[in-house]
Amino acid sequence: LRSAGIPAMWRTTSSEIGSWNRTSGVGVPRASAAADIDEEKQSRQLALYGHEAMRALRLTAVLVSGMDGLGAAIAKNVALANVGSTLVHDTKVVEAVDCSSNFLLSSSSMGMSRAEACATALRALNPDVQITASNGPFPQHTLSGFDAVIVAGVSDAEMEEIDAGCRSNSTAFVRAEVRGLAG
Repeated sequence: LRSAGIPAMWRTTSSEIGSWNRTSGVGVPRASAAADIDEEKQSRQLALYGHEAMRALRLTAVLVSGMDGLGAAIAKNVALANVGSTLVHDTKVVEAVDCSSNFLLSSSSMGMSRAEACATALRALNPDVQITASNGPFPQHTLSGFDAVIVAGVSDAEMEEIDAGCRSNSTAFVRAEVRGLAG
């Protein structure tokens, strides 16, 4: 990996990459450790990350919660990065307004679970990764089974509760939100 110009705090060593992977597998099915990397399909990522990091990504489990427009974009990037297992979570059903901000949804998704509709579209984008859906309450009790939790569109109180659960399980946590044109 090229590290010129990258601040030291953003660089990751190969030993750190290996430590990202959990062994418990609680919450979402894990990709196989022997999962092959399609070198032709993933050639750009391989050039950037290298084989070791790509294998680590294949063994990583991520929870993405909140399938609004931002959450859908994040989930798409996670799926296309070839992350081995992703749980897509949302408690709402698809409404007309969702179709204008979430590119994974269409009018044929109306009335369906946003999580399931998005998971179906994500599986079509990258059939090589395991993508599951959850439309129930936030899976707080399974956070130890994930390497990273990314939430979009949650209140401050919900964020604090999720963050505390992630911290207690040494799970990476990211909160993402859109605040409009003015920030």
